[in-house]
Amino acid sequence: MDKYRAIKDKLQDDKVKGLILDFDHTIIHMDVDWQALKTELVETFSLVTKPQDGLLAILKEVKERGGEALQRTYRIIESFEMANPEGAKVIGETVEIAKSVKRRGLKLGIFSGNNIASIKYLLETTGVGANLFDPIFGRDNVKTWKPSPEGIIETLEMWGLKKNEIVYVGDSDLDKEAGEQAGVETFVI
Repeated sequence: MDKYRAIKDKLQDDKVKGLILDFDHTIIHMDVDWQALKTELVETFSLVTKPQDGLLAILKEVKERGGEALQRTYRIIESFEMANPEGAKVIGETVEIAKSVKRRGLKLGIFSGNNIASIKYLLETTGVGANLFDPIFGRDNVKTWKPSPEGIIETLEMWGLKKNEIVYVGDSDLDKEAGEQAGVETFVI
């Protein structure tokens, strides 16, 4: 069965009261030069971690340094994430599902590894609209990043819903793991 069809079918269940979506590669394909970003972070902070180790590994090393280094890192990442809004592509099927969920009066939120300002900026510049989603959790307003389920759990608490009343949709193994750790039904597209 088509993954989107399975999500739509699940959202027809009367027990489901909310949908949480990942952002990049779920709602919008961002046009970011991730390799250049990782290289810049490694060089800027003289990290032991190498670009090929991945962004999460780089972020963990910077986070260990604490304070201003992490905030400066977020600003650098945000500048890369916002650098090419013209290259961002809306994932139509996901947006269609999101708008359908809103029309039905269900809750709709985002839990992403991207920066909140980038998420809101790209939602607006692509015409999707940031006001569709509440809350929006990104890497800069959670204490622990995916695969930690912190953003999912915080959303559940904000909405006053139980784990069996929401669906989480993402595009990666990190999303799958976060959803499983939160104990919510999770779809990977």
